[in-house]
Amino acid sequence: MPLAGSYTAATVDAYANCSSRPNRIETTLGLARVVTTDSGDAMTLSLDNFDGRNACTFYVPLRQRGSLATGSGSFVCNDGTSGDVAVEGLRAFDDIVTIRMKRTYRTGETCIADSFLSGVK
Repeated sequence: MPLAGSYTAATVDAYANCSSRPNRIETTLGLARVVTTDSGDAMTLSLDNFDGRNACTFYVPLRQRGSLATGSGSFVCNDGTSGDVAVEGLRAFDDIVTIRMKRTYRTGETCIADSFLSGVK
């Protein structure tokens, strides 16, 4: 799967059950940088929003079946929040990546965020 690289990405996040942020849908534009392990079985995903808001880093070991990858891992953000992430569907082809993931905040917030990212190199 041709995943590693930098992507200009749009992200849609639906937040629910939050303790300190509004329960709502947010859209952001940013830079997504993906680094894979040498064996290609794990990714580190860094998301930086163009508007200077929150930036997060995700580490997810991946399982691939055909063109779809899934996995569970963790994330940490520069606002002090962190938690668990489940990548429910990741596809990368040519210069395009799409990622569907669910984040469960454990530190600094108690939220669940369903997210969809689409980006181009």
